[in-house]
Amino acid sequence: MVWGSMIAWYLFLAGASAGAFLTSAFVEAKYPDSVKMRVAGRIISPIFLGIGLLMLMLDAEAGLHNPLRFFWLISNPGSVMTLGVYFICVFMPVSIAAALVEVLRRPVPKLSLIHISE
Repeated sequence: MVWGSMIAWYLFLAGASAGAFLTSAFVEAKYPDSVKMRVAGRIISPIFLGIGLLMLMLDAEAGLHNPLRFFWLISNPGSVMTLGVYFICVFMPVSIAAALVEVLRRPVPKLSLIHISE
C-alpha cells in the first residue's frame, strides 16, 4: 500500500501537534516564566491536529463515501490504525481543552499521581 502526500502531511502534523503539546507541558514545569512558549504550544497543538485530521478525512475517500467503515476501524483493537484512532479520540479533546483554558487565562489543572501530605 502506497500512501499519498496528504497522509505524510497528516503524520507530520500529528507529530508536530504532540510535540507542541508536550513541549508546552515541559516548559510549564521546568521554566514557569516562559509564558509565550507555553501558550504557543497549547494553541498550536489542536490547530495542527485539526488540519491533519481534515487532510486525513479528505484523503480517505472511502470514509467519505461509506461512513460505516469508521465503525469497522474502531472495532478492530488489534490494528495499529485502530490504536491511533483511539489515541486521537482522546488527544484531540484534551488539546482543545488545554488551549481553551490557556486562552481563558486560567491555570491548567495538573495531574497529580502521587499525593504527598505533610
